[in-house]
Amino acid sequence: MNLFQNILTTLSARIVTTVLALISSILLARLLGPDGRALFALILLLPELAISFGLLGFEQANAVYAGLDPAGRRALVWQSAVVTGVVGSILVVAGALFLVLGTPGFAALAHVPFGLALLALAIVPAQLIVQYWLALLRG
Repeated sequence: MNLFQNILTTLSARIVTTVLALISSILLARLLGPDGRALFALILLLPELAISFGLLGFEQANAVYAGLDPAGRRALVWQSAVVTGVVGSILVVAGALFLVLGTPGFAALAHVPFGLALLALAIVPAQLIVQYWLALLRG
């Protein structure tokens, strides 16, 4: 594959991704309405915060160490999996406890259905491992 084909493939993928994002945004806006979209955003807020805290800077470290020592990448993969298991589990339990306690200091989140919030929290470990391993690929 030459450079032109690579550029064309990347551009096409980005255009398709942008169009799909636009379509899903329009569908969400039409199907959920303003109240539903606000609730949707609130449900996604807690896992996003958990993921931000759970990265702990490991993704940058993974990228650096993967680039510096290619032989150590296998160890970084397993270290990332262990950290994800431990940190991800702690964050899911902490998020669930936060919801059970009535979201102290965050009254708007109290209106979120508990089951949907738990479902959203369940993606935290998977999202952490994706972020860690993407950093390895960047390195």
